[in-house]
Amino acid sequence: MSVRTFFTFCVLACAVLCAGCTDAGERYGSTGPSCAVAIPSNWSAGVTVFMDGEETAFLITAADDGRYLAEFSNGTIVSDDGRRHWTYHPAGGRAEVVPSMYAGAVWNGAGRPVRAMLYALDLLQESLSDGNVTCTRTDGRIEIAGDGILGFAPTRMHDAVERIALSVDPKRGEIEGLTLLDPAGRGVMAVTFEDFTEVVLPADAFSFAPPEGTAITLMRTYAVTPIHAATLEAAERCFDVPLPHLPREYAFIGGSCLPAFSTIMVYQKNGTTFSITVRPADLPDSNPPEGQAQRLLVNGLEGAYYGGTDTNALIWTENTTAFRIEGMADKEEMMLVAASFGTSGR
Repeated sequence: MSVRTFFTFCVLACAVLCAGCTDAGERYGSTGPSCAVAIPSNWSAGVTVFMDGEETAFLITAADDGRYLAEFSNGTIVSDDGRRHWTYHPAGGRAEVVPSMYAGAVWNGAGRPVRAMLYALDLLQESLSDGNVTCTRTDGRIEIAGDGILGFAPTRMHDAVERIALSVDPKRGEIEGLTLLDPAGRGVMAVTFEDFTEVVLPADAFSFAPPEGTAITLMRTYAVTPIHAATLEAAERCFDVPLPHLPREYAFIGGSCLPAFSTIMVYQKNGTTFSITVRPADLPDSNPPEGQAQRLLVNGLEGAYYGGTDTNALIWTENTTAFRIEGMADKEEMMLVAASFGTSGR
């Protein structure tokens, strides 16, 4: 789901509701004072979400390319710059992060009402783009209905949505509210907007980095299915990460990949099995090596070797990519495997 939905909605709503009164490519459309709708490309607003018996308010600034930053009254920040999705809790001195492409799999925590609002707007856009909807206008209210269920609300019960009601300021044409209605006409989720304002955004408007000393962990998501590869040829086709160039005595056993998250490849030589993990260096390591680190150079780069009773590990970072070799192979063997990656300026 992207905040681009909000701007796309304006174009689609005008095309559906205005019936030739305006060019759909224009930013503003109207069929009279009762249904004029104006949606800026880049905007800010005070938002209140009513859902599952809870009321949550936050300030949000959003761009039409899907980036946004929301701030709650307690200082909590939820942001998405298109690459990283963050939740920062200043009171606890902690932050959670996940690649933006997995933000939709995060459905709990402080960011839930923000994502629910965006999901509701996405449902609205999908309903309008379908074309098989009717729109009824009465005194600043626009009700959208289809031939059946439009979709499901982002509520805990995933309530069916049969109609979507919009409240629009008849003079300014700005959206003031959105309500998802179930087949019985009950509002299962509502959103209100205050001080909806067009803003000019600098290029780094959504760049976020928690203060130094913040404890950073990976954000928990619902189960995400990785890409599996049973052969080296399949791994070369499917894994968008550097692969080692190893001689034939190293047998590729298998691998799995979560794009933008981590890739794991398993090899075996003379009965000794080891794994290679490649991941973005800016994401926290959810399972750091145990034991005393022996600092050393790996391919001319700073790294560390951890010797253990059950497993050994060799780690190093090349620019934005972190590497980890782990298993019962000894340090010399791991250094040879690491050398097979070479250096590429990653």
